[in-house]
Amino acid sequence: MAELKSVCWLDICGKIDCRELSPHTTYSAYLIFKLCPESYGLELPAQQASVTVGAQISKQDVCLNPDEEEMRARSARSDGWMEMELGEFFSGDGSEGEVSMRLREVEVLNWKRGLVIEGIQVRP
Repeated sequence: MAELKSVCWLDICGKIDCRELSPHTTYSAYLIFKLCPESYGLELPAQQASVTVGAQISKQDVCLNPDEEEMRARSARSDGWMEMELGEFFSGDGSEGEVSMRLREVEVLNWKRGLVIEGIQVRP
């Protein structure tokens, strides 16, 4: 696990080799995280999530600290962690190289604190 103490520049990334995945399968990548009670700076502006495999890129704006209703939906995991989908990708024949997954907010540079990252899960 890693805890965000106090930063302006948020850039979380992970990679997995396509050979570790089942071929010809659609996957989604999820950031698994918790927010500390004293967290701040994770509401706005939105963060940018992306998943890249070869020339295939999935991008979307996301928010780590959403409104109450969305927060309850994300908290439905039985292990107490929250999850947020970073993007979806197709594994191809398994020889595409790497899958790169990223969450970042580097434009407004407001202070951010209180994010605990367990990791990134890749699921079909």
